[in-house]
Formats: sequence, structure tokens, C-alpha cells
Amino acid sequence: MDILVGTDPIENNYIGIGWGNLGDLKLLEPTRDALKEVLHKNQPDASVASIRAQSSPIFRFVNIIKKGDYIIYPCKANRLIYVGMVTSDYRYHNDLDEDSYCNRRSVKWLTPNGIPRSEFSQSTLYELGAFISVFEIKSHTAQEILSHVQNGKTVKKISNAIEPINKLDKNIEDDVDDLTITKQASETAAETTQDYVIRLLQQKLSGHEFEKFIAHLIQCMGYNTRVTKKSGDGGVDIIAHKDALGFEPPIIKIQCKRTSGSSGEPEVSQLLGTLGDGEVALFINLGSYTTQAKNLEKNKSKLRLIDGNEVVDLIYKYYKDFEPQYRALIPLKQIFVPDISSMQ
Repeated sequence: MDILVGTDPIENNYIGIGWGNLGDLKLLEPTRDALKEVLHKNQPDASVASIRAQSSPIFRFVNIIKKGDYIIYPCKANRLIYVGMVTSDYRYHNDLDEDSYCNRRSVKWLTPNGIPRSEFSQSTLYELGAFISVFEIKSHTAQEILSHVQNGKTVKKISNAIEPINKLDKNIEDDVDDLTITKQASETAAETTQDYVIRLLQQKLSGHEFEKFIAHLIQCMGYNTRVTKKSGDGGVDIIAHKDALGFEPPIIKIQCKRTSGSSGEPEVSQLLGTLGDGEVALFINLGSYTTQAKNLEKNKSKLRLIDGNEVVDLIYKYYKDFEPQYRALIPLKQIFVPDISSMQ
């Protein structure tokens, strides 16, 4: 699902796919040919390969997935992976906007707090970036993911929990048009690099070293910074300001978290509690933030939250200004990939 959907599926216990303009798909014959015909009517200029590729995930979602199946949802908005179990048949919600994923199934989320991407191997993360929006994952990938369910205990009978799709419908084709493959290649490259950078920061740096790294990053943005003492900082790890001596407002108080989980409203409020006149708060986390923390940011003009995705974006932007030691820590080189935002 799109990044703009965020955690809405978790909060409202569902999973969904697009193509809302096709209407209630249960009214069609349960065949791929019926889906292709409807897709062609709605997209008369689409290629045969595109129609065929689109029909596969739709058919799987409507006709193959069943109650009791496991669902894996890699949320792009917060870099967490959620595991759930399907609890309903396919439903079309005609009371929703066509862009609101009208095609849905109800889900009971077994990991409502999500699992950080850093908990998984790179091969698993790569597979979860597959270009088919609804697909069966490999057994070893399923085993790794489901081992995090039920307090880390491996789910029993995993081979029966996820029935191979090719046994259910041997005629399903996974042909994908060139544009879809190109989009996925660009997206996978971006996600893989993000995972790599965040993993390096977590594994190579201690908490205090991470604070020094963030202070250097803020310096590259044009600020003067100083890192506070290792203890007794009251939640403030870095002080940043534009002037040389730190007398001119605004003074930025920064707290850094090297964790890959979600920071909540209590942690963020603690940082806000340190502010005086002319001071603002910046909370930086390699993971994400809870809904309550994000709502707090919306209501506090002196608060800014930066998550792992934004940290990586800032690293890209100011990498050329990094000192040699940090370039060695995060060895990167510039490459060009297709701009997927401009692809239709």
C-alpha cells in the first residue's frame, strides 16, 4: 500500500489494494479473464503485459487469500513490519473514496506495535520489496518473520499457515511490464540503501558516538553545535545555534535515539519540558514515532520530529560536506536511477 496510507490499516484492522474504480470485484466471475476484461475497459490504452500484471495481485487478493492466512505489511511510513491474520472474506467498501483502498479484508494484527526492519536479514527485506503487491513469500522468509510473533516463539506448522499460491492456481502469471519493473528497481535501490545506512549507524556507533555524528550532520547544515555530557543531560544530547557563541535565539535542543523502534509522546514531552524562552526542540530517532507523538508535533510549533527516513535523506544531502571519518563510516557513491515520482 502507498506510503500515504501510513498506519491506518493497523489502527483500523484491515489490509487493502487499489483499483477502487473497478467496483465490487465479487460481482465478477472468479477468473483472470474476467478481471482482464474489466481492466481493459477501464484502461483502454494499457498494454497487454500491464493488464496481465495487474490482474495477478487482484485475483490473489479476491479469490485466493482466505481467513486464517498470515499477512505481512511492510509500512513505508514508519519503517516497521506488521504481521496479521486475515479474519474476513473480501469486501468492497462503496462508502469510501476510490483512492481509499475500497477492496479490503479485515485483519487481526499479531504485532500491533510493528517490528523494526533492522530485525530482519537483508534478503528478507529485499523479498518484501517485490513488485507484486500481493504475493506469497518464501518459506524461509516466512519463518524469519513469523518467529517474531508471540514474543519471539516460532509459529508452529508454518508450512500449513501459508499455502503456496502456485498450488492454488497454476495458471497465475507473474508477467510484469517494463515500467513496473523499472519503478520497483528504483524503489528497491532506495530502500536497500536506507536499510544499509541505518544498520551501519546502529551497529558501528555507541549512543554517545551517534550523538557526535548527529552533531556533525547539524554542523554541515550550517549550525554551531556542542554535545552535552554523557549523563545528567536531562534528555538534551546536543545544543545547536546559528551564532558563534549561542546567545541568539532560537537555541535548538536536540535529543537523539539510535533505536529502530517508535518513540512515544512521553519521551518527546520530556524534551519539551526542558525548553526555555527562545528555545525549540528537535527529536531525532532512527526508527519512527507513535501516533500520539506525531499529534503532539502538530500542536507544538516549537517541536520537530525527524525519523530514520529523514535522517538518511539529510545524510544524502550533506554527504559531500562530511569529514573523512564519517565518509569512511558510511561509504556511499552517487548513482542515478529513474525518477519514479514522474512515472505514470
